[in-house]
Amino acid sequence: MRSSSDGSRGVKGDQIIKGNQVRRRRGALSLGITLLATSGCYSGRGGFDPDLEGDGPARVPGADDGGPVEDPPPADFEPAPASMRRLTQAEYARSVADAFSLPLPIELDLEADETTEEFLSIGASIVGTSEHGVEQYRGAAFDVASLVWARKADYPELVECAPTGADDPCVRQALASFGERLWRRPLSDDELERYAALVDAPYEEGQDPALGLQYALAALVESPNFIYLPFVGQDDPDSGLRRLSDLELASRLSYFLWGSIPDAELLAAAKAERLHTGEQLAAQAERMMEDPRAADLASRFFAESWGVHWLELEDKNPAVFEAWDPALLGELRAEFDAVLADLMERDADVRELYSGRRTLVSPALAEFYGLPAPDAFGEVALDERRWGLLTSGAVLAANSPSDRSSPTHRGKFLLEKVLCGNVPPPPDDVDSTLPDDPGEQPTQTTREKLEEHVTNPACAACHSLIDPLGFTFEHYDGIGAFRETENGLPIDPTGTYEGVALGGVADVARFLAEDERSTRCITKRLLSFAIGRETRPEDRPALEELHAAFADDDFVLRMLVIELVASPTFRFVADEEDSP
Repeated sequence: MRSSSDGSRGVKGDQIIKGNQVRRRRGALSLGITLLATSGCYSGRGGFDPDLEGDGPARVPGADDGGPVEDPPPADFEPAPASMRRLTQAEYARSVADAFSLPLPIELDLEADETTEEFLSIGASIVGTSEHGVEQYRGAAFDVASLVWARKADYPELVECAPTGADDPCVRQALASFGERLWRRPLSDDELERYAALVDAPYEEGQDPALGLQYALAALVESPNFIYLPFVGQDDPDSGLRRLSDLELASRLSYFLWGSIPDAELLAAAKAERLHTGEQLAAQAERMMEDPRAADLASRFFAESWGVHWLELEDKNPAVFEAWDPALLGELRAEFDAVLADLMERDADVRELYSGRRTLVSPALAEFYGLPAPDAFGEVALDERRWGLLTSGAVLAANSPSDRSSPTHRGKFLLEKVLCGNVPPPPDDVDSTLPDDPGEQPTQTTREKLEEHVTNPACAACHSLIDPLGFTFEHYDGIGAFRETENGLPIDPTGTYEGVALGGVADVARFLAEDERSTRCITKRLLSFAIGRETRPEDRPALEELHAAFADDDFVLRMLVIELVASPTFRFVADEEDSP
């Protein structure tokens, strides 16, 4: 997330936390939370090192002591190792917003997400936290606590709490309430004691003792128990594996569906140990999918899966694409998000993304596409030049270089991200530049340049696989605008795939809608997105079962989500002895 232009961090609008205010408070609290810094200490089996962060999840009074309801995985099921991952920047902001009922957007200076993996959730599972990142999380914690304190009258836990010391009952009540939301589990008595003790820590002479509670809130936000999501499980005698605990499953479910913390109902089910069977998880997923927080689930998934998440203004050369500006970028992303939200709301067949004959656009974007403009943002019919979301400007621009179209980029996108095929990496010494036209006026199309380029034997093997499919998208420039010619020359949009002739993008759309590899790819990639790891050969039986259920449910994405969260792959991890 970006810092605001004046160096401050916080909520846009009337609640901006100035950097110098934050720095004054950091010094006062540093002694009290030295051991609470975000070091990412992890003990493997039990989560965070108990010497650093307390005794772990507290036992819930009144929970069923008869053991878990039997819901074992298949006998040949091979789960993946236990894992832990850090919150992404967006998840962090949503989480503190939901925990404290703060308005979004919240801008905080946080360590960058790892973006080299297929999904941010996978990157968050492998990334470390630098020393500078620890300081960034500390500063963000103070910023959040300051925002909360400025709105103290909005919180029943704080409105009448004016403690004179750590022993005031309202201190523990506030820390227990906010801590459970932030950490996604109840705090143990020892943890409450240690955080309440911060209220009595030495501060500046004459300072209001109630400020110590604000510092204790900051410490809760700074804790690894908030910043990290452990998925380590517990022994399951029925299967001999490790079943994720109900509280761990509550977090896995809420961050998959909402990108944020569990709500009160989900957390209550987890505390009562009524969340570990497939049926229980499916029922909660049904409920949660009706919540407005799930409205952007499909958009979050496809934006990362198809590269749209990383589409930024600076990626395009304005000297080449004069129409490219922040307004157009916003219009393209609005269409992308709206189409996917509508797909989910209607329980439509996900293959509409390839062959759909309608979209949702603003009047300005309709004009950019050359379509009849609606009176306001709304539905318009697509003509033969565009098919589904696949030919939206957001997807086309995200899979193009900064200054031109690229059959190679787009063909690779279709093969890898839509069909889940394997494209070999180029040789280390390959020259990927296209030949320049002599003189000032270009005399070749991109296709002609590329066909000339791949006469090089080192390039031909891969490009003969990738480019013929990408050629079918050459009627669209590098920002997704339709064109009949390039450099004054007619465009040839024909291509081939697996020996089948393709006359253009309409043929590709029909092919993708009919070929089950496209829906298998969605199944595979959604599983990776949900659990934060790449799929393995051992996942094949689970993927086959999920895809069969997907097909039985007419390829409705909501139904795939529900089947996925009920699956053993979502619920189990390998026994510790089998983990690396």
